Amino acid sequence: MSSSVIDLKEISLGLLILEKFLDAKSERTKGIDFKNLKLFENALKQAETLLSGPHFLRKDEKNFAVYKFMNELFKSDGLRFIQAIELCKKANLLPRIYSFYRSPTYHKIPEEENEIKPKKGLQSFLARKNDEKNIVEVKMEPESQGPFPLFTIADFFISLGSAGENFQVIVDVNSNPRKFQLLCLNGGEKFASIVSKAKSTILIGGTMRPTNLITSLLTKDCGIDKNRIIDNSYDHIIDATNLRIVSIEEDSIGPLTFTHTSLKDKTIFNRLLDSLHPFIKSISNGLAVFFPSKAFLSTFLAHIKQLKNQQYNDLISRNLFIEGETLDVWEKYSKKAKNEKATLFAVIGGKFSEGF
Repeated sequence: MSSSVIDLKEISLGLLILEKFLDAKSERTKGIDFKNLKLFENALKQAETLLSGPHFLRKDEKNFAVYKFMNELFKSDGLRFIQAIELCKKANLLPRIYSFYRSPTYHKIPEEENEIKPKKGLQSFLARKNDEKNIVEVKMEPESQGPFPLFTIADFFISLGSAGENFQVIVDVNSNPRKFQLLCLNGGEKFASIVSKAKSTILIGGTMRPTNLITSLLTKDCGIDKNRIIDNSYDHIIDATNLRIVSIEEDSIGPLTFTHTSLKDKTIFNRLLDSLHPFIKSISNGLAVFFPSKAFLSTFLAHIKQLKNQQYNDLISRNLFIEGETLDVWEKYSKKAKNEKATLFAVIGGKFSEGF
């Protein structure tokens, strides 16, 4: 954990949810669980009051060591609050509160205390008859819910309780909403306890960049000898000098937009073949063309076969390969493309497009 943030909006919503849960479920909550939830509630009230009010505005300092921040927020009750929050999490109370938050019970409107007294006798009978005629069933829609914040809040306070001297709390009173941020000043310190005991060589591999950040963390912060680190990272297998990507969006007539309406006009296939023709003629090795779908590719091929014009003949002369026609179509295409002109027609989202 290098950083954890909670803001005033999350704290206020979390407090509201917790208060509603305790009001609705207090009789069904065990004594020790209820006690811990009340301590969680008190911690949120204290955090909301201090963050929303002028307390931190008056402070010249906005960055606090963890122990100082705990004292500002909770005085001498900090440890008791955090232990209670941790016990709430261990007892799986947060998922239970989340289920309550998502239920219709959370949105239930309390009955008015001062209801109109019912009428008696003939007045009551006539009023009831009128009500039956005018009844319109209204469906209550639950108010839009934001994300459930108590998981994040609990993690923040639990992290606060275990944070050492290497951590600092930043109180941001200028942002909207205001927020608390728990920040690890040196991530390498937490990492050092793991890597310093490693007996084997540390290997950095794959296409991850920039690796120098990891190398710096391991050497400067963790005390690992640079000679023990093998930097084995690479750029993409096909570098930019050997790969050219072109997206054909329009031609001289207009946009090449493929919709159900535009596909009814078969001239769209002629236009597409005409747009591909300059690449068919000029590219001396591999040319891969990706189509929107298999159905579109099949319709396109069926149409251009009937044309048998110069553009089609030039395409066929390039050794045309089509995704799915054989199991070894990729091997055949790549073998041809190494020495002569070759074209692969494939589908966006298919196996070959993922590989590229």
